[in-house]
Amino acid sequence: MRYLGLLLVLALSSTVYAENCTIKVGYKATGNFHLMRPAPDDSGLYKDIYLEATKRIGCTLEIVRAPKKRIYLWLEHGVIDVYPVGSFTAERAE
Repeated sequence: MRYLGLLLVLALSSTVYAENCTIKVGYKATGNFHLMRPAPDDSGLYKDIYLEATKRIGCTLEIVRAPKKRIYLWLEHGVIDVYPVGSFTAERAE
């Protein structure tokens, strides 16, 4: 939720402009699909929100699907920018 708020703030800011940037959103390859449908469609609430936000800051959206542990690893190493359903635990905070 924290990343969603940050992205929306950036999207609504009139001073943020980027050239040829891509925001990578990670999402689980399996599981509950009520907020985003499975690939290749990827339709749903998260796609709509992030697509609009990235358009407003002049970027493109790339949705990356992988197992949850890999998504967290990629998030930690900067391979992806956002994991919308992610949460922080004491273990992940380290």
